Amino acid sequence: MTRLQLTYLKLRCICLLIGLCFSQTLLIESAKSSDFTIHVVEKDRLITKKQNEDSLNLIFTSSLVNELSNIGFNIVEINANDRVARSKSLSPKNNDRHNLNLTVYTRFIRMGENQFIPSMELIADKNNRTLASIKTIPLRTSGETHSLHMQVESAAISLARMAFKRLQTLNWGEIQFAAENWEDSSQRIGLRTIGFTRCLERHLVEVIGEEFPGSKYIQLRKAGTSGLTTYNWQTHAKINYNAKWLSALLTELGFNEASDFKIEIERRYIRIKMFVTNSLQQKIC
Repeated sequence: MTRLQLTYLKLRCICLLIGLCFSQTLLIESAKSSDFTIHVVEKDRLITKKQNEDSLNLIFTSSLVNELSNIGFNIVEINANDRVARSKSLSPKNNDRHNLNLTVYTRFIRMGENQFIPSMELIADKNNRTLASIKTIPLRTSGETHSLHMQVESAAISLARMAFKRLQTLNWGEIQFAAENWEDSSQRIGLRTIGFTRCLERHLVEVIGEEFPGSKYIQLRKAGTSGLTTYNWQTHAKINYNAKWLSALLTELGFNEASDFKIEIERRYIRIKMFVTNSLQQKIC
């Protein structure tokens, strides 16, 4: 064997070894979402004098955990005051570069005496790096109890939806769900809006395209003169889940279902009708 042949053989062996290592890395990094765990830690609670704060915090945390579980994640709740559990579950595993576990810290950021912003941070356990910091619009604790409960629940659902999209954008663990409750084969459904201002409708469409799980695109089909607009919406999510996320989004914005808006499913269409005046809708924008 000549020196040139020997050198070629060595280089080929090195390339095969590198290829094998790279393929093993891809296999580990491509773990599905069911193969890693999200720890949920309640960091800063909602504090209010007029409302039952324990009930509100329970509604928020349970809604967040339920929605993340429904999407397909493995969820473990951790008491922020339980130091032993936190140290075991949340200690960074720097020696395991393929550890995909995450920690979610929930916070209510105080903006005033009766105003808070629901928020959450997504932290990678392996290096304590912040993957995303997301929040919803402020909620007021001085309002009617039932309405506040609905806003807190909707904020949690919206945060879970946004967390999914952030992780999907990062390709964290190559998020793929096998026959989860919300998922369906790719389909085109219609969205009809009635009585929306341009500003609110534009916000709605942007959130659908950027944050709704399974959304591929949403395009204007027809803008009517009577306030009725129709969109073509390509999505992998089932129509009833899209309707639920739309309801949560509008409730999060401060509208009450039934009195302020109504959502109906008509075959392959979702129909949303707003009852509030344009001036009240403009306040959201």
